Amino acid sequence: MNMRIVLALCGAALLTACGGGGGSSQTVDFSPWEQIELYYSYPYNAQAGVSPNAPLVLAFSEAVPQLSADQFSLQGPEGAVELTLKQVNGDKSVVLTPAAPLAVNSEYTLTLNGIGEDGDKELLPGGQLAFSTRPALEGARQERSTAEAFQLDRIIPNGDDLPFLDFSSVQLTLSQPIDPTTVKYGETVRLTQGGELVPATVLASGRFLTVDPTDSEDADGNTVDALKAGEEVTLEVTDGVQSLFGEQLTAINRSFTPLDTKPRSVMVQEAAQAGDPAAGCLADGTTRSPLNNESINCVPVKSNLLGDTTVSMLSGDVFAELAFAPNFPDTTPLRLPRGSLLDGEPLDVLIGGQVPAGFDSGDVTVTILSDANGYLMNAPYSTDPNAPRRLLLTMDVAFDTADSRANGAFNQDLLQVELVGTAIVEGDRLVVDAIGVVEPRVLGVENAYGVLSFHMESYSDQTIPREPEPDMEGPVLSSWVPGDHINKQRPGDPVILTFDHPLDPQSVEKDVSLQLLGANTPVEFDYVVDGSSIVIRPDTPLQHNTDYQVLFDDRLTDVAGNPAQPQTLDFRLPDYIEGEQQSPVVLTAYPGFPCVTTDRNLAANDAGRCAGGQDGSGGEDKPEDDHLPVLPLAANRPIAVTFSQEMDEQSVRDHFIVESVDDAGSTLEVVEGKLTYMGRKIVFEPDQPWEEGVLYRYTLPSQEGSVDAASCAGVAICDVRGLPLQTQLLAQNADDAPAATDGGPSLEIFFRGAPNTTATLQPLRNLPTSDVNANFVWDKGGDNNPGEVPPSQDEEALRNSANLLPNEPSATGSMIASANVGCAVGESCPDNQFLYLSGNLDVEIVGYMAPDEVAETYPNDATIPDQVKQEGAVLVYINPTRLVTSGSTVEVETKGLGNLASVPAVPTGPQLMRIRYTCNAASSDCVAPDYGRVKGWIVKGDGNPRFLTDLNLYLDAPNLQPVVGLLGVNYKLKHNLHSEPLNLQLAGDVTFLGDGRLQIEQISQNDLELNVQLDGKVAGLITVNDQIHLVIPQDKTFLNYLSEPIKQ
Repeated sequence: MNMRIVLALCGAALLTACGGGGGSSQTVDFSPWEQIELYYSYPYNAQAGVSPNAPLVLAFSEAVPQLSADQFSLQGPEGAVELTLKQVNGDKSVVLTPAAPLAVNSEYTLTLNGIGEDGDKELLPGGQLAFSTRPALEGARQERSTAEAFQLDRIIPNGDDLPFLDFSSVQLTLSQPIDPTTVKYGETVRLTQGGELVPATVLASGRFLTVDPTDSEDADGNTVDALKAGEEVTLEVTDGVQSLFGEQLTAINRSFTPLDTKPRSVMVQEAAQAGDPAAGCLADGTTRSPLNNESINCVPVKSNLLGDTTVSMLSGDVFAELAFAPNFPDTTPLRLPRGSLLDGEPLDVLIGGQVPAGFDSGDVTVTILSDANGYLMNAPYSTDPNAPRRLLLTMDVAFDTADSRANGAFNQDLLQVELVGTAIVEGDRLVVDAIGVVEPRVLGVENAYGVLSFHMESYSDQTIPREPEPDMEGPVLSSWVPGDHINKQRPGDPVILTFDHPLDPQSVEKDVSLQLLGANTPVEFDYVVDGSSIVIRPDTPLQHNTDYQVLFDDRLTDVAGNPAQPQTLDFRLPDYIEGEQQSPVVLTAYPGFPCVTTDRNLAANDAGRCAGGQDGSGGEDKPEDDHLPVLPLAANRPIAVTFSQEMDEQSVRDHFIVESVDDAGSTLEVVEGKLTYMGRKIVFEPDQPWEEGVLYRYTLPSQEGSVDAASCAGVAICDVRGLPLQTQLLAQNADDAPAATDGGPSLEIFFRGAPNTTATLQPLRNLPTSDVNANFVWDKGGDNNPGEVPPSQDEEALRNSANLLPNEPSATGSMIASANVGCAVGESCPDNQFLYLSGNLDVEIVGYMAPDEVAETYPNDATIPDQVKQEGAVLVYINPTRLVTSGSTVEVETKGLGNLASVPAVPTGPQLMRIRYTCNAASSDCVAPDYGRVKGWIVKGDGNPRFLTDLNLYLDAPNLQPVVGLLGVNYKLKHNLHSEPLNLQLAGDVTFLGDGRLQIEQISQNDLELNVQLDGKVAGLITVNDQIHLVIPQDKTFLNYLSEPIKQ
């Protein structure tokens, strides 16, 4: 594939030596130890914002044989860091790899001793190399910030050693991540010259902000610089720019006088392929970088989701625009023009690096989003005039892929990617080698990383005309959310438009080139442009039962200025039937289990059992419910809670609370942090990281009994209808079960702080579901009333359903002859025999485990599938939670004495399926590595990967109340559907929607037999000891899990 990306390589003064007519080579001949010098380091001395995943690379003037890791000392905030050492390039380069990622927001110093004949040769500047790591990309505010105040950390160019030029972009690094919706060019951000606003593109992502003056063309097609040399330029960034933590920026006001770079020159570089594209970057025999011995011009992406085998090979021509070198004797500036492209070979998408996802990425494209600032500088550590020059290059880039699935999952902006390299003339070519680290986000849930090893050489003859291919194609919509999956969209979700290549963010204007209409009325929204996507966030969550339109026109353009084809996209969220009302419930609570608990022993990490479940007083046949563990929460993880309904935002903000507590549950301190509201989900990120071993509690207050809708928000967390959060659904008899619109006790969930984790948290949702209004009733509707769609009308309704049927025999005992589900015995009513599920799930993707690792870690675990033992698999931990199903109705025919009585149809009410932990905190420790979580496995399948797991469940029907009528009197019977143990074996395909979202189908591999025991006496005459036999057959439980929208 062709690569058309500008990388500055040398100044105009070097053009002759770089291929403009021949030249001499630089040669170095240092034999004595005393003459060995350091030529290059990555990171460079005093570099800030270094990735914690970066290697340490040193390149010397001569071979330094027989070095060992013991001769190096890397000191950080926790003392010495364990290193492994690799010498490459004939022992001229050393690669030091820390045993674990470095700490974020930390200072490090590297020292090297024992070199030279007397062991006193200093090779590092001042005897040591110092650098600091970047803040965390997720987690607590303290870890994600370099300062308590929101302020400027760095600016490029700085006007000193990095001069400000008439072609410079302004690249700012701030102390906290930016809220991009507050960055508005001409308002909160201004670049002026001569009192006039300079046309510019503005990019904001993470802690980075770029202002790139936009050149124009005159009538003859000649480029007109946006900045005039010699005339002062002023940058203003006001306190209207806010961080994601709500902090106002300490206003920035900087003035520069651009230096004249003319006459400029263009140099073309060749970036050769590392080897055979069919063999890939990881094959033996590829061309390797002399700096770190990695395959040149390859883009690796390493993560739990993708493993360490995802690499794209790049090649092509590279164009560089250079300032007039005689005017810059010490530092030669250069730029990479905005819109330059780098194309790469397709990425093999392998889950965990081993399990094929069933597709590849298609061609990979990297687009330069702004004019990149580059500088060729004198060698920093050597006075030798023949030492390679140092190259510093800071680029804003966007990734996209040809396959829409991969594009939705991977496309994004990566701002201020910093490359550090060397440039040296060899023969008649200028040779550049550079190293940098990119950290893309994968599927919106994991920060990956990759070390880039660029290698380029100028063409010998620069007089041959070479031009980059012009980009003439406008952006084309490749996928959008909701798109064809409107049944998977819910209030609080964004609308996402993803194009086939990146957009010019300045061309996206609300209510101009981009509109959102609801019921033909403009909808207020914020938006963010990220890579090839526009993320539209309505101010008020999208509503059911409303027709929406997204419109964009040809004023929307790509980076090259090519217009999009206007489109109008229509969608409507699934219809919300106004049936019986049901209070909202918590579907997932991370960390923890979403139930009110009792009988806790917090000192022993026992969170208690779910209130309303079995307390152990029922004898051997009804043992006490499992006690739930107090789970650890990693320091870099937030609290996240999902709900069945759209919640009232203010009630959540007023009442949700997080505290540190003692082992008695008494409050020690309120934990401050940031609460993010997303309609049906809230996320809490603390200001300070969770402290290891400290006990915490988060509380979702509610009110028991019924609550007046008008006053609900004043006393409890409520939904937008004014219904209180229902927190305790379990009960041992129907009289104690809550009414549908009741609240409940405050929901308290305990956890302990733990160290950072590298596992990937993947939230999943049980969508689509026929129970759209989540009232746990199938609203059948009638002739004049709309109803929820049954499977007979739409096969999609099978997803997240279970088909409950009478077994054979359907009943045993002396009174009940037979039973049916949904209608009278002998009748057929297939649409009435489904249970519809409401739920979400949090899973943690750990990574691939080879067969020997599985055997060593789990030597006696009978639940592990044979395929996993034989082939290996990607381990996924399932955090137990509960599913709520709609109710059904059971009708019976009687016999014997039962014919004297009447047995009315029995509505089961909502049924709860609680996923059980693999340990009982009351009798055993729930310890690492599982902590009681359920293991799931992603394995190779036929075309698509497969997900396998084995769930142990408790089934509860707290509202079920069977009765027998005799002579006008109803007699209540007892039943056994309280904490009824079940086992559910699941398997199904792992696929990706066209917009990149992950979908996991889980279909039952075994019959789920429900034997309902009925006991009691009727008028003292009839003893009931009967069973109704129901079954959910194999393949008839269909759970469908979908990842959240990738961009929020």
